[in-house]
Amino acid sequence: MKARKKVSEEDIIEIARGAARLFEEKKADDVVLIDLSTINSYLDYFVIATANSLIHGRALAREAQRYFKEEGFSERSRADLDSPWIALDYHEVVVHIFTREMREYYQLERLWADASSVGFRGGAVKIDDTVTIIETLIRNLSHELKNPLTTIKGYAQLLALKADDPDSIEKSHRMIQEQADRIDRMLQDLYAAFLPRTTEASAFDAALLVREILADLPPEATVIPGAIPAALPMQGDRSALARIITLILKGFDWKGLSASRCTLTMKERDGGAAIDISFEGVEMVEVAESIFYLPFSLKKYYLKGTELYEAYFIAHFCGWEISPLKTQGGRGTGFRIVI
Repeated sequence: MKARKKVSEEDIIEIARGAARLFEEKKADDVVLIDLSTINSYLDYFVIATANSLIHGRALAREAQRYFKEEGFSERSRADLDSPWIALDYHEVVVHIFTREMREYYQLERLWADASSVGFRGGAVKIDDTVTIIETLIRNLSHELKNPLTTIKGYAQLLALKADDPDSIEKSHRMIQEQADRIDRMLQDLYAAFLPRTTEASAFDAALLVREILADLPPEATVIPGAIPAALPMQGDRSALARIITLILKGFDWKGLSASRCTLTMKERDGGAAIDISFEGVEMVEVAESIFYLPFSLKKYYLKGTELYEAYFIAHFCGWEISPLKTQGGRGTGFRIVI
């Protein structure tokens, strides 16, 4: 954590803007930043956001707590993260996270109608990063489509050359159909990753869930349980977490990479959990952290190539995080899930 030092007005507004941008990145709705400095003597800014569920609100609050802690800010008092109205007081900046019903009921912006709204989206998207993501996605898709399209083109040409040869016609029809089906499956997998989801929060034991997933893995999956708590009760979307872990573990190409093995560890973190899935026998060094999840970026390790994107999309929707694990030498070894 950065040591708290005397901050200027410019520093405070940039930190408040960063918090507002963070909420938008984490799928909060109706994010606003309000300047109270001209009408209030003891605080400067409100950051207000709407969560789509209690679990989403809790995840947003944890993200905000991490963000302000890294910036050197401490809370005046401990917030209730299970409330439909979560208030995080960082002295000059106060964060309000509402469920939709609670925000409509209290209408906080109307109570402070004399305050002015502040823009915060400038700089939220780095153009260079966006271009890199688009370039990588297009390159990955082009590469995956090139092989089946080349095969289809080749057998279409064979049909024209051997239109009177029944065996060539039958083989060409079969190969064209197989490659068309391959493209169709690829597009269906991509579409499935983008399907909208709803979160269903409930109380569950995350440690028990992990053990159940490990017990259900195929025989070829060499996964070694590391340090896992006897129990880790939490509130959250159990099925979403199960799907994320299953995609990462079951989607891995265990047969093609038979020398690989994996260790899964789990620990409590800030009222949630951090799950590390670390592979041995593979070094995922060629993919930058900002694009590791894009479809087909890690195709050589995964059967479909879309597993990590679906896992990333689910985690992002729930307000969780997935990031690459790296050794001290910077080599990629697996993934960390923070919930």
